[in-house]
Amino acid sequence: ISVYNEQNPQMELDRIENTNSRILVETASRLGIKVTLLNKQKMKLKLTKDGKTHVVTKKSFGLNPSRAIELTRDKGRTTQLLKENGIPTPRSVSLARLSELNLKTLPPFPLVVKPSQGQKGHDVYAGIKEEETLSDVLHTLSRTSDSVIIQEYIRGDDLRFFVLDGKVIGASRRHPPEVTGNGNMSIKELILAHNQKLLEKRKVSRLARPKLYAKEGLRMQNRILSWPRVVWHLKNQGLTLKTI
Repeated sequence: ISVYNEQNPQMELDRIENTNSRILVETASRLGIKVTLLNKQKMKLKLTKDGKTHVVTKKSFGLNPSRAIELTRDKGRTTQLLKENGIPTPRSVSLARLSELNLKTLPPFPLVVKPSQGQKGHDVYAGIKEEETLSDVLHTLSRTSDSVIIQEYIRGDDLRFFVLDGKVIGASRRHPPEVTGNGNMSIKELILAHNQKLLEKRKVSRLARPKLYAKEGLRMQNRILSWPRVVWHLKNQGLTLKTI
């Protein structure tokens, strides 16, 4: 499987480090689509077939208009639009200032708290069980967010759907990171070992040119790096980073 460019007429798939781009190139090859590398740093690729071309990068397929992207990042507005179109949504309360907090207006615990503006699940706290934890989370988010949304917590799978021209063309189930204790190492040591293992596998992937990381079609696991959130989730389970 090759990617073409002027400097390197045949850039092999295994030299592409971005997982999304690797999956895209493999899929394009199976479909008979020619892939031309335009910019390696941005992983900017041109896809060509039957006289048609489309340019993508490792961060964007270039399919959604900027207005739609801005809208999805505004969680309050997105929730309102879903309601207006008859789509079930969790009960929600928007909060611009901590002083506006009124427990009587909130859905019952457990709760989810998230910034009003954001993406990719950043700074989302789920499963808040009591007022003290809620207060801690709100104070934490107030340092970086002007306003937050508080919602009822609905248990279930975390699913992501891919829609093109109004048709669902793919779906994935997202799992939270986890480590398994061995009776000797603390949770922090287990996390550090987990992160190191991922780094070593990524280095091997560059040298040994294996298939896609783990199994074909699966994204590389992300390292566990958000320590404040790790600490918070552990506290919710009655654990700490020192727990063995």
